[in-house]
Amino acid sequence: AAEQTNEALHRLEVERQGRQTAFESTGQSSARLEAQRAQFETRRGELETLLARDRTPETYRARLELRPGAFPDSVSFEPASLDAGLICRVLHFLKGPEIERSARALFNWLAPGGKVFAVAETPYLSTFKKFIPIYEARKAAGKPWPGFVEDVLAMTPPERATQLPPWIHFLDQDVLRRVFVAAGFVIERSEALARPDFPDIVQLDGRESVGLIARKQNS
Repeated sequence: AAEQTNEALHRLEVERQGRQTAFESTGQSSARLEAQRAQFETRRGELETLLARDRTPETYRARLELRPGAFPDSVSFEPASLDAGLICRVLHFLKGPEIERSARALFNWLAPGGKVFAVAETPYLSTFKKFIPIYEARKAAGKPWPGFVEDVLAMTPPERATQLPPWIHFLDQDVLRRVFVAAGFVIERSEALARPDFPDIVQLDGRESVGLIARKQNS
């Protein structure tokens, strides 16, 4: 079942890229393109939910609860009901206020002593070399969200841009620490992460991702 779902995801991605190329070559409106992207993302979410279920060993499947939705605003848990939260490669697809709401939501959902583990992408990717000086200048100027890329197509090769949303929000240790401290967390660890698992064309200098472990203090 997992292989069939993976194949369906692959076909969906091929169709999405084909339609995006068709839209761009014919000069159709960006609003229509965005509507098309939204439809594909909804279907992708459904397929990824199925994939998560299929990959879970049957021994644990009865304990698995899937809550598909747009994080952080369309997903909810009872206050203090979680012992830990993992947000892996999600936050860089959110804008600043959404990231702040995410941290506050996690603080509310976690039980005292609970931890959040976050991994996000930084600008230090070979495919985004053009953006790195912009990011560093913004950071030096004290901008609160220096890693926000308004136009991905202008900053990365077209063949890479077609695999990404129209904008992306790279993060770093300082930004993540600021956001999670403001939400009430104590930071246990925060550091840049090398990603040898990334394709060679994406790897840069061992700072491709940023990781953070934050804890909700006991009452």
